[in-house]
Amino acid sequence: MKQAYLARNNNLIENPRTVADFVIDNDCIEKSIQKIANGSTPGHDSISIEHFKLAHPSIPVILKVIFNIFLRVGIVPCDFGLGVVTPIPKFKGSKRNVTADDFRGITVSVIPSKIFEHCLVSSLSNLPSSSRQFGFKKGLSCADGIASVRKVVNFFNKRGNTLSIACVDVKKAFDKANFWEILGLLVKHGISGNVVDVLRNWFLVGSARVKWNGVLSDPVSLLAGVRQGGILSPLLFSAYVDEVLVALEASNVGCFIKRTCFNSFMYADDLILLSLSVVELQTLLTISADKLWSLDLAINTNKTVCLRIGVRWRAKCCPLRVYGSDLHWADEAKYLGVLIKGGVKFSCNWQSSRSSYYKATNSVLGVLGANPSCQVALELFRACCLPILTYGISPISLAISEISQLAFAYNNIFFKLFRVKDSENIALCQYYSGFWPFYALYEFSRYCFLLRHLAGGSIPIRSNVVDYDDYLDFFASQISTTLQPVTLRLV
Repeated sequence: MKQAYLARNNNLIENPRTVADFVIDNDCIEKSIQKIANGSTPGHDSISIEHFKLAHPSIPVILKVIFNIFLRVGIVPCDFGLGVVTPIPKFKGSKRNVTADDFRGITVSVIPSKIFEHCLVSSLSNLPSSSRQFGFKKGLSCADGIASVRKVVNFFNKRGNTLSIACVDVKKAFDKANFWEILGLLVKHGISGNVVDVLRNWFLVGSARVKWNGVLSDPVSLLAGVRQGGILSPLLFSAYVDEVLVALEASNVGCFIKRTCFNSFMYADDLILLSLSVVELQTLLTISADKLWSLDLAINTNKTVCLRIGVRWRAKCCPLRVYGSDLHWADEAKYLGVLIKGGVKFSCNWQSSRSSYYKATNSVLGVLGANPSCQVALELFRACCLPILTYGISPISLAISEISQLAFAYNNIFFKLFRVKDSENIALCQYYSGFWPFYALYEFSRYCFLLRHLAGGSIPIRSNVVDYDDYLDFFASQISTTLQPVTLRLV
């Protein structure tokens, strides 16, 4: 990849491009400073964003001159590439024997480098990104990825098909991304040459110091990967792995609806494959593995799981293989934090969500003591516990039994705080405390999710058959609420 990039770069020297160099102005500097939130963790130099926001008005002018010098000479300071890594445990509780794989490294860079990155974002607008990639896009979230998978599964299940699904885990994708391939991709898509030169130097001077128990290690040079926490890293990584989705679509294998590809979805490095047969799923896995291998990435066979949803979901299937290792057929698979269950139709297992929710609420009440302030307890509950219970429910049409189970967990804290048992008194406590009953909370979150996607009514159902059930669900929710109705064009 390095040789390919250097060869392409030498060709550009002989045949210069017509793309103008990128230049930073004062307005860009001021907007970039404001985009960084107050209280952001400073880097190893202890300079915070407040130093820039409250500084003399001449500071943005000085930064503009300095940053344009960086672009002119194609070099950034070594401190821009130095990050302080804090290891965060992945495991819960305590563990006697740990390895580096048991921790997730959180990297903190200096604030001036983040301002510079914000300035460069607009220069990367030409980078490709598939419509099936939901990560790092404004207005999209994990809920959109979950909803897309649900709609495709339901569409084929209603036609008597059984879907074979693989939830693919890419091993250390951010840390092993080959930056020479990223640089070649930037050149290929016509990014300004001075921006490419600066990023090349930035990658080459990249280093990290690990902070452990208040002590910093010696700097370690980074030979691959994009910096987690970097402003440009999401854009660069999305364009880097976009080739996987392009290869899967070009295969014409798996789920297609009216010549539109639905055989794969990604959220950052989380990949899910959908196929109408086990044989085609094996083909999709092979294509994914080969393409990821060409990008210096690999599938983690220990964490990649397959399952089936449809009328023949219990049928015994031959094992699928990646890199010579058999993949596990499971009854459940986690995708974007939600446990998808194998079965006749799409459904999720909310037991783990309820378990985590109970742990969070018990921790809050345990810290507050025997007679806590109800107002304080409920505000902590709203901020720390409720998001755990409601995560992932808005894109899914829950069954009555699922709503009842989640409502029982939701009512538990009101039972403990107000010492009431019957549902009517619990509902009164919720009302006077400023909380909705769980069914209303779910219906409103579901309505808002559908409103964001379908309120325009600009897409006729016949041309977007995958969304048909959501149209009906949204129309029914409008009738059952007193909110102002939104006109839909149903064809």
